[in-house]
Amino acid sequence: MMIKAKSKKVEMLGNILLRATSLSEPQLQEALAIQSKEGGVLGDILIKKNYVSPPDLLKALCEQLDLPFLEDLKPNEIDAELVKDLPINYAKTKEVLPISKIISQTDASKTVTVVIAVGNPFNLSVIEDLRVFMGCRIDVVVSTPNRIQDAINRVYERATANMITDIQD
Repeated sequence: MMIKAKSKKVEMLGNILLRATSLSEPQLQEALAIQSKEGGVLGDILIKKNYVSPPDLLKALCEQLDLPFLEDLKPNEIDAELVKDLPINYAKTKEVLPISKIISQTDASKTVTVVIAVGNPFNLSVIEDLRVFMGCRIDVVVSTPNRIQDAINRVYERATANMITDIQD
């Protein structure tokens, strides 16, 4: 999975935030001046100044990079079988959760794609690790780290309950 910007002209992050959040032009200019003087990442400066929230920044980055953003993960709709071989500590530490599996069949081949929710779409090594570990194509959607952690807890809880039921049967 490669993260690439849209082929058309990429809109500047500041412009997206001005349009999609309550960020004002003077606040953006102040943050840009700080960035110019002290260095750093614009998003981090805006969050530190409490001009934008982390979820709003993540949504804007997704828009800029043309990545799907999931506002709401639905843990009860995620098949617990998807996590049976993925250690919970890995999922929690890396903020990743398989949320669906897509099987595409043609006459000549079958392609399996697992859709993974990630909290950090820039952590390409985790995406590559999952591709190798799961042995299939990986598509990425982005959600907030808090929503991913909550979904991890609920999906793994169901997976454990299913495993206990299977043992008792």
